[in-house]
Amino acid sequence: MIKKTLFAFCFLSSLAVWAEDIYETNIPNAYIKNVRCADGGYKVEFNIVNKSETRIHTIQMLLQDPAGDPIDKASHSMKSYLEPQTGMSWGFYLKNCNAILKTHKLIFSVKGS
Repeated sequence: MIKKTLFAFCFLSSLAVWAEDIYETNIPNAYIKNVRCADGGYKVEFNIVNKSETRIHTIQMLLQDPAGDPIDKASHSMKSYLEPQTGMSWGFYLKNCNAILKTHKLIFSVKGS
């Protein structure tokens, strides 16, 4: 019984380590993952994954406060398209990133053709 309980605990703990937040976008099968702070907490970085058949050319990030009100927005048009079935790392400058990610909501959208 103890071995089964220990195994279950270890298994569930390992799932927590591998779990990651996935942010859906407005294009099906295009999503954001691995959101993290960088540059001493002055930048939010993430991976954009494009499993759709759409070429993506713009990434937008909307920041909402805990009440759900929009407080900031960032947008970037890429020099080249993010082709279908590809991915890349990207980021936006966001002062106090570490504190904001704990209390605020990020909403991502993309534009494509």
